[in-house]
Amino acid sequence: MGLLGAVLGGAIAGIASVSGTKMQLAENNKDTARKERVAAYTNFYYAANKVDYVFADLQECLKARRGPKNSCVEQVNLARAQRRSLTGSFEILRVYATDRALAEAAELKTLLESKQVPGEKPENGDIAVADETLSLERYRAARDRFTLAMCNDLSPQPRSECT
Repeated sequence: MGLLGAVLGGAIAGIASVSGTKMQLAENNKDTARKERVAAYTNFYYAANKVDYVFADLQECLKARRGPKNSCVEQVNLARAQRRSLTGSFEILRVYATDRALAEAAELKTLLESKQVPGEKPENGDIAVADETLSLERYRAARDRFTLAMCNDLSPQPRSECT
């Protein structure tokens, strides 16, 4: 009877140990996913903010342009690079975002991709201001909606304004 008890006790302990390990692995996976989600949201948020700054600088440069031709080339190139950066951040966000956050992020991406970078079309070696340029007001409103979704998804206790 003692041997049977030892075998049964060992089997039960083994099952409990495996169950505990599975629970620990599941918790570790949740923690890793949570960290990845925070990183994906944060990277997209920073890319979206930088788009705002870069496009605002470009629009100011184009308004104030009185110097030599192509005097805003650097700003145009920064705007193009930042558009690519936001698109890359969006692709990572697609893995971790909730439906709401992804919809808000997709709107930002669409607003940015559907419009030209101001000055993107060269005309006679100069930079032409495009007719269909990004509306920073619409872009900022969409970014604010993404920020609320981010607040709701990442905060352990979201504020009422986030929902």
